[in-house]
Amino acid sequence: MKILNGILVAIILSGCTSLRDMNKHTNYAYSGETQGDHFVIARCVIDTMEADKKWQINSLIYKISIDPNKKTSQVTASGVNLFGPFNAFALELNNVAPLILRIKLTGVKFESEEALKNLKKCADR
Repeated sequence: MKILNGILVAIILSGCTSLRDMNKHTNYAYSGETQGDHFVIARCVIDTMEADKKWQINSLIYKISIDPNKKTSQVTASGVNLFGPFNAFALELNNVAPLILRIKLTGVKFESEEALKNLKKCADR
């Protein structure tokens, strides 16, 4: 019985360590520039991510906000996992010159990397 309890405690403690380590590796940040219209690219990113075959991507809730005065679009994605609701990523596209966009992307590593892949595909269209 003591051996079983010892094994159970070891499993629980290793799981807690793994969860703590996982949090260290989930943050993601990217900044750069691309060409295109901020709204068209933001809408394209949402459309391609909603059509993605991976449930971790297509099950997210996407929102877009536009500020025409600042020539800015922001896409946010949120979801729910075993630990509750979370913000998957925030993508901000700012026009800095005609058809030149400054990109700011922050969030959870997996979802943010998928957003960046889709953003690059959308910008290449």
